[in-house]
Amino acid sequence: MTDDDLQLTLIEKGMTSTPDSEVPVYKFRMINTDSGKEMGGINLRAGFTENIQQYRGNIGFTVYELYRGHHFAGRSCLLLRPFLNFLCLKIVWLTGNTGNIASKKTLEQIGSTCVGTTEIGEHSPYVEFYPPKARIKLRYRWVLNSCGPTKETANHAMHSDADNPRR
Repeated sequence: MTDDDLQLTLIEKGMTSTPDSEVPVYKFRMINTDSGKEMGGINLRAGFTENIQQYRGNIGFTVYELYRGHHFAGRSCLLLRPFLNFLCLKIVWLTGNTGNIASKKTLEQIGSTCVGTTEIGEHSPYVEFYPPKARIKLRYRWVLNSCGPTKETANHAMHSDADNPRR
């Protein structure tokens, strides 16, 4: 999956970490197509639990400091759309810490809609997984309109780095 100077490379297929360990996760590297350097990463948690829908989100991303300011996180989310459609994820939940302005802008730029703020309370079964500064989340819903495989996603699934670590 490539967009100008950004390529997403699937590096791992596995299961999400606790407390969502029954949900598959796909981990991608953000690679600069010109230099081949890694610029960050994006993870897709391909399923739904209360924690994913309320606090964690289906997608998590990080862009290394040197590469920030080029919309790589948002572009990576958009590059995932065919794969999301392939997996028939018609609604994707995204979250961000309330103080993370860059994440908020990214989530709005990709077309997701803020549906409110949620707090992980003291008695939540998930409180141990979030440090105190990350317990108030902005929740976004990203609605996708199609479902099913495309030629691009079928080819990518057959030729990923996760299946061939020598690539």
